[in-house]
Amino acid sequence: MAHRARHMQRQSKHRLCPALGTDITPKECGERRNASIACTADCPFNPFTVANRNRLHALERRVNATSIPVGLDLTDRIARIHLHWAVDQEANPGGHAAFLLQQALHVERDEEDQTRATRWIDAGLPGLETNDERVLFRSIARMRMAVMETRRVMDHDCVEVVDLLRPEQGPFILLDPEHWRSAVRYGVSLARVYELPHFHRCAGMAFPLLSFHGLEPVWVAREVARHLGWEPSGMTLGDWLMGNQMDFLRSWLETLRACDFDAAQLHPLRHCWAVYALHDSADECIAAIEARRWVRRGEFPAGASSGPATSFFDWFDPCPGNPTRARLIARIYVAEHRWVIHAAAESILAEARRQFERTLGDRVELAAENIEEIKGLPRSPATPDAAALIVPSVRNSAGDGLRPPGYVFAFDPEGRWVDGDDSQAMMRRMAEDPSALLDGKSPREAARDPALRARLNLLLKSTIRGLDSKHLAKGAVCDSDWLLRDLGFEDLILPAPPVRPPPKAFNHDAPN
Repeated sequence: MAHRARHMQRQSKHRLCPALGTDITPKECGERRNASIACTADCPFNPFTVANRNRLHALERRVNATSIPVGLDLTDRIARIHLHWAVDQEANPGGHAAFLLQQALHVERDEEDQTRATRWIDAGLPGLETNDERVLFRSIARMRMAVMETRRVMDHDCVEVVDLLRPEQGPFILLDPEHWRSAVRYGVSLARVYELPHFHRCAGMAFPLLSFHGLEPVWVAREVARHLGWEPSGMTLGDWLMGNQMDFLRSWLETLRACDFDAAQLHPLRHCWAVYALHDSADECIAAIEARRWVRRGEFPAGASSGPATSFFDWFDPCPGNPTRARLIARIYVAEHRWVIHAAAESILAEARRQFERTLGDRVELAAENIEEIKGLPRSPATPDAAALIVPSVRNSAGDGLRPPGYVFAFDPEGRWVDGDDSQAMMRRMAEDPSALLDGKSPREAARDPALRARLNLLLKSTIRGLDSKHLAKGAVCDSDWLLRDLGFEDLILPAPPVRPPPKAFNHDAPN
């Protein structure tokens, strides 16, 4: 019995190392793991695994907290912000603290071209108490900038991404709960990332890069960087982005706003109203409209009526030469004595009025007309500094961000509504409808044209991004695989994201 007890006691002081295939002591495990021992992803003692991510988060907090009081020459403001990080990061993930600390530790260089991080490493990382902490900080010190395109949204806070600045390195796993909550397939983000043994982590937050219609994200990134002074012969784009991240993001956003403004100028949108008094009963006028083709009757949900209106008609204009497609030109609000036509542009309202009056004749009489500005439309740059950030080459190359209504709604040849507004119906329409991005061809036609397949690839990625974003907010997924197979883009087929809670709204009022 005593021998057995001594054997069990000896066994309790050792643990099986999956990487070595032998027993080692806890002390040896702690001192050697992920340093002289290449730990496996299934080791229960390895803090750098998906299963042990809570231990990793605690380890990161300890390392970040130690980064300030170890003698680094940081300003009072950075120190003050960092003290609030534990509160700040819940509402403002990554926050200002992470960015400023990264700049001070890993980007700013002294007269000998050394960062504070490299000097701390050379000194042996005093203040970090364990091998795990030192391994983690050395990994963080090797952070790089990545333009990440999401491929798969996985379980356990993991996302598979490709760094578009280094596509030859292939996809890798990013463990980041904040990015995971809002990630969509083919979404593009800018982030500082660092590599751990079995996945990557974001250093701070990943910033979404909203897409320019018809333009490759990396081409846009290069044009933005050149506009801000980057010279490819001097350093890589990734190295330049490390030191100019915020200017880059501001320039990207201002250029995107400028493109939306240009499109809004090409296709001016307004709230346009025409009010008609009824000379006949509402029932007789309704019957006259229902006898017309290219309309759809709708009822307001309970408690959501629009003023005195109890129902509405959506009024469509058939596509010349294609009797199964139409565009929405106006909505007619139906009440007992007065009806209101609403359209999004003066020219469209004029056409809607002409068709409406031709259909109803003497039954109605124009009583009033009103044009209002639409709040929230894109505007020109507010300041000269903002205007200077706009990239001309991107602005001149981008397609319209706001395009006039196209012939996208489906009817039968008799003009009866046959298609709904769900995502599957939208994809069916999209496959057949001409696109300016595809030189006026439909995606189905462009799929047979080798010269257009690259642009169609961008259009399909944009479609999948939009579907994932829409269904993330609704807690659902949408099957787009059939469309990709139909068009011969099987390489874009990826597993649908898991159903997740809607992402938290970014809090701009977090303490700073």
